[in-house]
Amino acid sequence: MTEVFKRLALVGDVWVLWLLLVASVISLSVIFERLWIFRKNKSDFAVFLDKLGGYLEEGNLSGARQVANGTPGIEARVASAGIENLHKGSASVEEAMTSRLVLERSKLEKKPGNSWHAGQ
Repeated sequence: MTEVFKRLALVGDVWVLWLLLVASVISLSVIFERLWIFRKNKSDFAVFLDKLGGYLEEGNLSGARQVANGTPGIEARVASAGIENLHKGSASVEEAMTSRLVLERSKLEKKPGNSWHAGQ
């Protein structure tokens, strides 16, 4: 019985190594794809918040729009959705920002290999 297991182990060693190699390559591709997406959506949130808050405190909506539209990242797109609905009232702003946040989260949680562009 021990001889049978030894023979099976010797026969099966090469395909197991290939399987592990393929799994490693797939894992690395997923890691790099996720890293690329998160880096593409990275922004300096503190600077963005300071600029946006300054314009909003002044009542300068066009400046706030420019900051939100000119900044990469999820936070900026969520803020932009809120700014665009500011004239409709606070309930609309909250709804627009929540909807945009849900949309952005679903984009981030998509399975690797699906196309996704930060500007959408």
